[in-house]
Amino acid sequence: MSVKALEKTNAQDLTVVENINNCVSMLSAEDLENVLSYMEFLLYKAGNYPVSSGIAEKRRELCGKYKGKMWISDDFDDPLDDFKEYM
Repeated sequence: MSVKALEKTNAQDLTVVENINNCVSMLSAEDLENVLSYMEFLLYKAGNYPVSSGIAEKRRELCGKYKGKMWISDDFDDPLDDFKEYM
């Protein structure tokens, strides 16, 4: 990458950061917390969440949490008597 291209990229990045800082400075503490929470959600959804964020640990805690506590009846997929006239 050439020096000019690198300078242009850095200038664009700086502009983005400045725009983000300007927007963040106008948010209330509650709104900022909501924005940060949404950003964590987007990172999690993309699979790019940092391990230190606690999201990975939270996900592991949920896996298998209800194992053995739920069941589905054997006749779950059988037609219901109430709908016989529609079949």
